[in-house]
Amino acid sequence: MDHRAHQHAGTWRAEVLITLPFFVPPILTAMAWGMLGNPQVGVINLAWRWSTGSDNALVNVYSYGGVVWHMLQYSTPFLFLFVVEAFARWTPRSGRPAGCAAPRSGGPFAASPLLPDDASHR
Repeated sequence: MDHRAHQHAGTWRAEVLITLPFFVPPILTAMAWGMLGNPQVGVINLAWRWSTGSDNALVNVYSYGGVVWHMLQYSTPFLFLFVVEAFARWTPRSGRPAGCAAPRSGGPFAASPLLPDDASHR
């Protein structure tokens, strides 16, 4: 039986929403974030200035942080597609082949079976 048959509908929707940036051209989102997060006339910053009376910009998409934010919008779905199946099939006993004890096999240190082979042996 397919493991997705018992999957919660909200989880399925989240998976679809996470992969949406694959279908939107990067130039379109760059222009949209430029309109939203421009330090002088961006909608987010204008609303921030109006609501707080501050002269400082809340968001600056032209900073290093803004560039990283835009790049993360496209790298996160790509990475998500790599690991979603492994996490969907994860059970409490999945960490046992990696040497994890039964109580810890669901913890953060039991993720080594999900890593690529060369990274899990370092």
